Amino acid sequence: MTKYVQAMVTGIGTGAVYALVAYGISLVYAVTRTVNLAHGEVMMTAVFASLTALTYGAAAWLAIAAGLGAAALLGLVLDRVVMTPLAGRREPMSWFLGVVMFAAVLRGAATLLFGSRTYPLPIDIGGDAIIRLGGAAFKATYVWILGLALVLAAAFQVLVARTAFGRAVRTIAESPPAAALAGVNVPRVRLTVFVLASVTGAAAGLVFAPLTFVGVQLGFLYTFKGFVAAVIGGLGSGGGALAGGLLVGLLERLLATALPGLATGIVDAAAFGLAVMVLIVAPQGLAGRREVARR
Repeated sequence: MTKYVQAMVTGIGTGAVYALVAYGISLVYAVTRTVNLAHGEVMMTAVFASLTALTYGAAAWLAIAAGLGAAALLGLVLDRVVMTPLAGRREPMSWFLGVVMFAAVLRGAATLLFGSRTYPLPIDIGGDAIIRLGGAAFKATYVWILGLALVLAAAFQVLVARTAFGRAVRTIAESPPAAALAGVNVPRVRLTVFVLASVTGAAAGLVFAPLTFVGVQLGFLYTFKGFVAAVIGGLGSGGGALAGGLLVGLLERLLATALPGLATGIVDAAAFGLAVMVLIVAPQGLAGRREVARR
């Protein structure tokens, strides 16, 4: 029983990270109706920026600031270099392909600079504290991760539902031309969304990387898991992203505990299968809203 308690605790912590990534994916989807497949690569690059700062002797807080700053800058570049030039194109795949190419550039640059090996990130958010629960022992970092995910889920809901910025995002989600006619500065809102999404993803990577690794493969892994969590919860919902992330994290850890010889690819396929089953029952996800046709 102890090993299952351990799996549930670590699964919730891991799922909270997936939720943090899913928040950013949901925000971008709300204003572009495009899945940001570069989200994980931005997160990976930000973590490498923090690692580089540490290598050159920066204090931990400065290294964290460097990672978040790099993420904000990449969010700005992604919007201005990829999204804005392609905004007037009629081809529905233009944004999608542009984002894929941006992700490929980041992944290639990281491989060139750091290689394919993995690195430890010596920033321990939760310190060395160990928490014991039902015979299981786990690092306090997992509690910090879950707390951050809960706080950002609440902030996400408040931002979208109760602020002028959130009203602008909702208006753009309904119809960008109508939003522009209503006086919404669509390019500025979109830029802000990309920066916020990128910083949120970087925060997820920085709190979790010390428990796992820093590597080029980090990008695709978290894009995939964050996307699955967002789809399960419902794209555009902060609470849904949290629920989806926790479900995926719990499924992974419980499967790995119950079937220790199970290949990682099969565990990933199980997460994708969970998303398919949820969509069969609830096509908008657990907390998603019915889509409105964009004019």
